Amino acid sequence: MIYFLYISGRVLRDFGDLLLTAFLPETPLFIINILMVAVSVYVLYLGIEVLARTGEFYFFILLLVGLSLNILIFFSNIIDLTNLLPLLEDGWKNVLMTTFPKVFTFPFGEMIVFTMLLPYLNKQSSALKVGVISILLSGILISFTIEMNLAVLGADITARSQFPLLTTVGKIRVMEFLERLDALAVVILVIGMFFKISIFMYAGILGIKNLFKLAKHQELVIPIGIVTLFCSITMAGNITEHKKEGIEVVPLYLHLPFQVGIPIVLFIITLIRKKLSKSNH
Repeated sequence: MIYFLYISGRVLRDFGDLLLTAFLPETPLFIINILMVAVSVYVLYLGIEVLARTGEFYFFILLLVGLSLNILIFFSNIIDLTNLLPLLEDGWKNVLMTTFPKVFTFPFGEMIVFTMLLPYLNKQSSALKVGVISILLSGILISFTIEMNLAVLGADITARSQFPLLTTVGKIRVMEFLERLDALAVVILVIGMFFKISIFMYAGILGIKNLFKLAKHQELVIPIGIVTLFCSITMAGNITEHKKEGIEVVPLYLHLPFQVGIPIVLFIITLIRKKLSKSNH
């Protein structure tokens, strides 16, 4: 529960830093974050079904905006495929070291949060199929976005940029009147962050509700929203410290134990209990 709420706070901090960097440098971080928390708390108070239906609505908007931006990037003639070379200059070693634990834990390992939502599916039998398809599509979209950033910005600028997608979209120039479209990239990132914040917060709320056998999750929404808000403000002094912590500390000491270690232990315990139950009968 603490892990889910901590990740929710981290993403909320990412949201605040994004808007501070892109558009609102003079606005206090607290004010930016409290607006997002208010929206998440409102949706979560209404329940998981409302959050899911909101996701269905925004999913198509994200696809449309994303497709439009990629077409505009193509027609802006800012893609340089030589930026993708040389492929595997140092062999597979760097690829594998980056894959584990960084890419393994973020974003793919974070799907552990959906185990809290599986009991609420209307069609339990389709969970595995939908989950695998979602992971594959997400992987393809993420890979394509990274390749696009590299092709436009180059490896050096992509590595140093706080938000590479924002920088890439900011370079769009079409017919000398379509430009400064980085606001659309911010829209995509903000929508994605909203759902991630809300899902992780809801998972933490569900855990607390079940642990203390509370009747309704609504009793916890506002208090947990406040905790998440203050967690996002106090977890780091600035964006550099926040990013360093997310790269060097979180994957090894938080993600791996909670995404891999504890689930494996629980799985083994479940198998043992089932075996003992069968043997007793």
